[in-house]
Parts: sequence; C-alpha cells; structure tokens
Amino acid sequence: MARLKRLPGAFYQSSSGREPVKDWLRALDEKSNGNHIMTKDKGRVGSSFQDYLAEEGTFEETNAIAVKRVLAWQLEQAMERRQMSKSAMARAMRTSRSQLDRILDPDNDHIRLDTLTSAAKVLDLSLRIELVG
Repeated sequence: MARLKRLPGAFYQSSSGREPVKDWLRALDEKSNGNHIMTKDKGRVGSSFQDYLAEEGTFEETNAIAVKRVLAWQLEQAMERRQMSKSAMARAMRTSRSQLDRILDPDNDHIRLDTLTSAAKVLDLSLRIELVG
C-alpha cells in the first residue's frame, strides 16, 4: 500500500461558511487512485482530521500553522477591503515593509502577539485569543 504524504492543515470555516481545507482534501481524495484520505459514512466525513493528526503526533504543530495561515489571510483581506498597500500598512504600524511581509507570510508562525495586536489595531480590528478545553 502506498504511503500518503503528511500535509499540514486544519479545518476552519470562512465567514461565508466554506471549509477550504476540507474542499481541498476531497479533491485530493478524488485524485488518490483509491488511497482514500476521507470516506463518506452516514452522511458525514469519516473520523475527524484532528483525530488523525493527534494519532500522528502532529496536531499541535499543524494547528499552529493553520492558525497563522488564517491570521495572515484575514489581515490581507482586511488590507484589501481598506485598499491599504503593504507600504502604508507598515508605516501605520511603525515597522518595516520586510517585517510586515513576515507577518503576512502564512508559513512564518513565529510572530509576537504585540505585533499581531498592532496590525489588528491599524485595521480597526481586535485580536482575540482564547484557550479552549
């Protein structure tokens, strides 16, 4: 049996209700030549992707990457809505354009909370962080 490549990802729902990661996994499953990643059972997608990641020992890392990617996407969307360029955003944050590029880089998960808070404030947003049990 072919070994599937591990890919980082976590399900999240956009404000429009779409689940882009789930859509992507379904498309990948259709192309997998029978090596199913997800299966339909009683109207829902098989066991949870979170359970799979936990079994593989990659849940925490994958979740951190997914959270950062969503934050970067949300910041870019807010900048587009306000028609704010990267240069203008960096000036408003009193930082460099290269620092802003690191904030907006979905693969860079080493961003300080005060930096994210500053970016949110410039865009008239607030950053909400919560612990969930």
